[in-house]
Amino acid sequence: MPREGSEEAVWQGDALIVVLRGDFDSTRKASLRACLAAAIAARPRALLVDATTMTFGSASTLWELLTAQADARRDGVPFAIHTTAYAILRPLRTLGLNTSLAVHRRPSDARRWFQEAGMPSETEASR
Repeated sequence: MPREGSEEAVWQGDALIVVLRGDFDSTRKASLRACLAAAIAARPRALLVDATTMTFGSASTLWELLTAQADARRDGVPFAIHTTAYAILRPLRTLGLNTSLAVHRRPSDARRWFQEAGMPSETEASR
């Protein structure tokens, strides 16, 4: 039985992790869009979408992730996705989106990216 999707934004310092759990079909599109838009509008130092516990992502879900990445880039917010879920990685690879989206498969890579992207520059740190 499918598990309805949910999203949760969790701050870690000046950076933000949006955790996606369960199935994300077209009925979750508006909620996902609103969550990602709010996360970007908060202007975190880095935004990491943790999709490791997603069990399904429809085409509209992938579109929302692409749109969020473009919005984040426009607003100067570093954006990446972390997932090891085959149900998510396979369509990303099949559609060639893994080259458009910054996707980290290993937890260590996602942590390193998140820490580096979330760190203030030396100039900012010395202010």
